[in-house]
Formats: sequence, C-alpha cells, structure tokens
Amino acid sequence: MANLCSFLMKVRGNMGDIEQFYNAMMQNGTIYMGRGAEASLDWEDDNVAMINGCCKWSIQSAMIDNAISMRTNPDRWYWGDGKSSEGLEFITLFEACKKWNIIMEVYSEECGCEFQEHYICDKGDVICNECVEWHEYDLYDYETKEEAEEDYDTKFTDEEWANKDERVTRGGFENWDFEI
Repeated sequence: MANLCSFLMKVRGNMGDIEQFYNAMMQNGTIYMGRGAEASLDWEDDNVAMINGCCKWSIQSAMIDNAISMRTNPDRWYWGDGKSSEGLEFITLFEACKKWNIIMEVYSEECGCEFQEHYICDKGDVICNECVEWHEYDLYDYETKEEAEEDYDTKFTDEEWANKDERVTRGGFENWDFEI
C-alpha cells in the first residue's frame, strides 16, 4: 500500500475552470491529473477555492510524474477490469494550471517518508518547487523519554517531552501561509 501524502491547496481562477481542474484531480471525466487524489473542494469566493485531500506518495509522484508515465507508458498501468486508457488524456498538475488558467499553491506532508512539499504555479509557470525534510514523532505511548529516544534514535527536549500528548514535529515549513 502506498504512503498517503496529505495536502492543502489554494487555487485562483474562474469558477468553471476551477471545477474542471478539480474534476481532473479527482479523475472525474476523461482528463486525469496523473493518479489524482481524494479531496474536497471548499469555495472562499467565486474565484478562490481550497482543496484539502491526500494522494499516493507525494504531489510530485501522483500528480506530475505519474501523469507523464500514464501518457508515455499506458500499458504499465492497471485501469480496472475490462478498462483501458483509450479516450483518456493525462496531464500534470502544472499542465492543468496552464490549461485552465489556474494560479495554484499547495503544501503537502508525508510522515512515512518524512518530507513536506510546497509548489506555486501561475497558469503553467512554476514559481516555487520546494521539498524539505520533515519528521513527526508520537511520544504519548512511551513511559520514559529515554525509551522514546532509543526507539526514534534521536534526543527530545524537556519541553517536547512535557508536551508528549501532542505530536512533535521537526523540520518542514514553519507555517503553511499561502502567498497567492
């Protein structure tokens, strides 16, 4: 089973284009944004929406690399019993932004592989493409700080241990403040 990557995405554009962008991400219709995602769409106003969801492995893998692979090597993919890729179009996240005149910003995190991603794309032009190391530790199951440090092979501060009922995170982006 693939690791799941959680993300929060902000998109700007006209309502109809945002809906088509979202449908491609959800693989509703004949245009697939790579492997797609499971996500919800929440409107801030007629031209701005937030998409909250998850995809397999990473944004880079599911919505960029897999789109290219599906387009160039469709025989490598399983489409379901009796189904094929015939009649489907495969586009990357960035190609989708260009196709539907979308300005998009997304932050993601995947605790199993320990990273966070941040992308900004303005109608196909990639403005930001960052991936940084990020760690998440669950300390609430441990009786002693030493036991947790041994299992995770790292040291925890007294403050982190005092707040062990909350997840301890290190690295990543300081905050997920959207710029668009």
